[in-house]
Order: sequence, then structure tokens, then C-alpha cells
Amino acid sequence: MKSAAAALGVALLGAGVACGPAEPYVRYSGHVATSKAGANPEVYRNAAPAGARDLGTVVVTCPSEAEAAPFGGTTMVGGCGYEWAVWQASHRALEAGADGIHSIETSVNSAGKVVSLHATAFLRAREGVAPAPKAAPVPSPDAQPSVEERLRRLEKLKNENLITPEEYTAKRAEILKDI
Repeated sequence: MKSAAAALGVALLGAGVACGPAEPYVRYSGHVATSKAGANPEVYRNAAPAGARDLGTVVVTCPSEAEAAPFGGTTMVGGCGYEWAVWQASHRALEAGADGIHSIETSVNSAGKVVSLHATAFLRAREGVAPAPKAAPVPSPDAQPSVEERLRRLEKLKNENLITPEEYTAKRAEILKDI
């Protein structure tokens, strides 16, 4: 005859309730483009490749928990392998339309298994697509304006009667010496 505890354990397992850590799961948050599922993802542990644009973030969570060891102490169960977590993250990024992932960060348990993996999904710049416009360079504070700019400014000061004709003539001669 089965004990009540054993009967309860069988009933819980039959109902889908199991002991141990929860199943791993993958989350994506960010922009979604046309899916590239089935393509080969690009994976960069550190920085993104040149010309890439970040699309979103992928998080792989592999729960783990401490379990009593047979002869005392505890052991960690659960977690997942690094390669499996990277594969999951990169393929989830492809589903979101990314070309791959970069900047991979992981947390591991005491057994060396991955508990969480965070990566950034990226999209490569496409040929024929104009890159984003670059901001105009900011001149350094000690950079001197060109002769043309200085002459235009001087002319404006004269036209607004902010300097005398004599000051204008003297300053113009000084500026023209820089040519």
C-alpha cells in the first residue's frame, strides 16, 4: 500500500506540478522588424560590429535552486549551458528581425550553469540605405574663424553702425594680413 505522501507526489506530478526549478524562458523587448528566423545569427560577445544599430534586448532566464545533497550540504540544480542560452537569445533576436546579438552578459550559479543571459539585438546597416546624418562638427572654443567669416562679421558690424568707418578700415586691413 502506498503512503499518503507518495500518493500526493504522484497526484502532483500527474497534474503538471513538479519539484525543481521552473523551465527556462526567453524574453525580447525592443523594436520588431521583419523576422529572419532560419537565418544564421551573428554573435559578438562584446561590442557590436561597425555600422550596426541596436534593435532591442534579449534576456534568457534559466532558473536554478539549491537542493539538499545526499550526504549533507546543498547542490545547485537547474540553470542551463552557455551555448544553449546564446543559441536561444540569438534565434529570438532573429525572430524580431535582428541580424544577431552583441554585448553578452551572464550570471551563473555555484554549479557554473547560466541563470540569466542579457544581450543586445542589432541590425546591420543595409547597402543603399543612407546612414543617419552626422551632426556638424562643433568648433573648439579657441579655433579662429576663417578670413571670410571674419570679413563678413566685420561687414555686418559696419552695416549695423556698431563700428566707425575708421575702425572698419583698420580692422579689415588687419584681417587681410592673415591671407
